[in-house]
Amino acid sequence: MPHCIRRLEYCKGNADTDSAAGTITGERTSIEDFPYIVSFYNGSKDPKQSPCIGSIVSRNLVLTTAYCAAKFETNTKVIRSGSNDRKTGGRMHTIAMKYLHEDYNSTTLNHNIALIRVVEKFDDPDKPIVVNYNPEQSNVGNKGVVAGWGKINSENWMDGLYESNVNIISDEIFRTSAPHAVLDHFFYVKDSDPKNSTCYGDGAPFVVEEKNMSYIAGFLTQRTRDCERTSIGIFIDLSRYYNWIVGHF
Repeated sequence: MPHCIRRLEYCKGNADTDSAAGTITGERTSIEDFPYIVSFYNGSKDPKQSPCIGSIVSRNLVLTTAYCAAKFETNTKVIRSGSNDRKTGGRMHTIAMKYLHEDYNSTTLNHNIALIRVVEKFDDPDKPIVVNYNPEQSNVGNKGVVAGWGKINSENWMDGLYESNVNIISDEIFRTSAPHAVLDHFFYVKDSDPKNSTCYGDGAPFVVEEKNMSYIAGFLTQRTRDCERTSIGIFIDLSRYYNWIVGHF
């Protein structure tokens, strides 16, 4: 069965087909390899409901998009950790408080970043990931891994966890490929396989390795208007928000 990585469509083929972009690729992975990833699930039975993703950054804080945080109310138990399946298993956590960036714009998705504090703390085997503070981690040419939940076709989402290797591209390549403004708090990513694409966002992490330690350097925040053609994902650069993030610890 063909797959796409959750709201990061890793899709092969022609964008004019009846699926989002034809045949879909991505490597199946396990929550044990990404113990900091959580999903948001409100119990909907609608297969078209796209999942939001977050990353555990402390024993009671989840980092995600402001767009996702705004969708869920406090005092609701919607965050699932420790499961390969976004709908079952693992442990559920209640939203205690939400911190949307004060400059978040829901129309442009600028400053699309939020932290969520949970009631039930994250314990083993859930593992917080270190937030990157070094702007060099988002330099052009750097490589990273993105993970998330899969997609069957243009409307139906899977529950299995997938990963893919991606590369950071230059502002110039982005500017000539997509009709978007280049902003200093974003970086731009293409899949290392030119037949694949990173098209959809909502918090899936871009993770880099350095000296045997994993860092979250960014997360997918929005897509280009013609992403199936350009295969470019837009990531928020967390080094630009490091002080804002740790100020809530």
